Formats: sequence, structure tokens, C-alpha cells
Amino acid sequence: MPNGAAELWKPLTPGSGAAWQLSSVLQPLSALKPKLTVLTNLENYSAFNSELPFPKVEPSHGRQPGGWLTCMDPEVVRTQLKVGEANIPSVDQRIAKFLAAQEQIPISSLQVGLSTAFSYCDGQPCSNSRSISWDYSNHPLYKLVDPLEVFNQLVAVRSPASP
Repeated sequence: MPNGAAELWKPLTPGSGAAWQLSSVLQPLSALKPKLTVLTNLENYSAFNSELPFPKVEPSHGRQPGGWLTCMDPEVVRTQLKVGEANIPSVDQRIAKFLAAQEQIPISSLQVGLSTAFSYCDGQPCSNSRSISWDYSNHPLYKLVDPLEVFNQLVAVRSPASP
């Protein structure tokens, strides 16, 4: 992510089961702790360049979100396909496709965000900065930011056997 994440998102101690301690930010998830997995120390600058240990990606806000879950610079994909907006499928959509093939599920994935969908795009295609999920047809899957819209999507789902 362009601005990283606060250290408070990391567990206070690593481990599994009951052998780890939630941070203050994770504390509201304490009832789910046995089923919770927190991934830390992830980076994805290498999708853009390999100037480690401190690679520079500019404009970061307009480029990095689109590459975070794809491990691919969307500009490379757009150039190869000769289109204005494209990327490869993101890992969350690869997982969703795999799970949907295993069993019928009412919603294969749901993109939820906290901020407006109308953020600044840094002179890049807005899909790069406004979406981290990409489907198999090279389309961005934009986040839902309205809690009511998320709720309506969840409760409006019918099982495959429903009329």
C-alpha cells in the first residue's frame, strides 16, 4: 500500500491458537481469534522495480494499490494488451474462483473499503488507485464504502436452491 499500515495492526506477539496476543486495533476481533490469521511484513514493491531495500515507486498512490494483490505493475499489462485499463486477476479473486469451484456459494467475493471511491488518481488510470481486486476479464472490482450497501448485498443473497 502506498502509505503502509500502522504498526498497531500487527499482533503484539506472533503465534497460533491461544499462543499470541492481539494488538489494541485487533482487540475487537478477540472472539474470532482462534480463526484469525494476520499477515505481516508483506511488501510488493518488487512488482514495480527491484531497488531494494528501499525501492521507489512514483506516483505511489496511483500505481501501488493496483499491484498490491496482483504482484504486477498494471502499466505493463495495459501496454501488453494495448488498452487503457487492465490488470491480471488478483490473488483474492484467484482464491474466490477456487472456492467457488469447490462448492456453490452465494457470494464469491466482496470488496469493502473505508474511504470514498472518488480518490485522487495521481495522473494514472483511476482503477489503479481505487481498486486492489481485479477479475478474470481484466476489470477492477471496486470497493463498497457504504455500510448499508454492504449489508444489503449480504442479506439479499439467496441460496442456489432458493426461488
